[in-house]
Amino acid sequence: AVANPIQEWIDKNIVRPSLDHEGLKVEISLQKIPPDIVADILAAATKQGVSGAVAQHLVGAKLALRYPEMKIENYGHTTQDKQLGRKGDFELNDTVIHVTMTPGEAVAAKCAKNVGDGFNPLLLVPRSEVSAAESFVRRSTAANRIWVESIEAFVGQNIAEIGEFGKNGFRESIKRLLSAYNERVNAVEPRKALMIKVPENL
Repeated sequence: AVANPIQEWIDKNIVRPSLDHEGLKVEISLQKIPPDIVADILAAATKQGVSGAVAQHLVGAKLALRYPEMKIENYGHTTQDKQLGRKGDFELNDTVIHVTMTPGEAVAAKCAKNVGDGFNPLLLVPRSEVSAAESFVRRSTAANRIWVESIEAFVGQNIAEIGEFGKNGFRESIKRLLSAYNERVNAVEPRKALMIKVPENL
């Protein structure tokens, strides 16, 4: 009873302000393949306990860069789909995209409902969780209609494509991704700790 208020005070007055001031520090190695760079970003976010939010906004930034003519939804990570009547994290034409770091029966059921409503669900998870996600999908009511892909591959491939598969373009596309990410985070998230400090080597 005594410890909880103390922990809450420390978190509110010391930990969070410190994180909000520093932002998320990520080391980007341009020698790595794009999916591994995305994996490094998610790993840094995991250490800070914000991987779910970072994953969602990375996917949003990728979609915004890839489809500049389309309005890509942007909501805070803690916003519940039911609150806004959303079918998933992102909706593009007939496809509903779900982004989660920890797949389970609940998200598989959401995907199955998307199918029942006439949409094509895409479930994005960390590559370490792809097998688990596919297992949950197989046990759902729409096993052959749900596309499972890793966040690393989904975002990473786009980095290479936007950079036209060249070294200079590759560097610039990563920088554009992080800038778009920060803009989206700044627009909807109260905690600026989620913003990524763009490394000097970019």
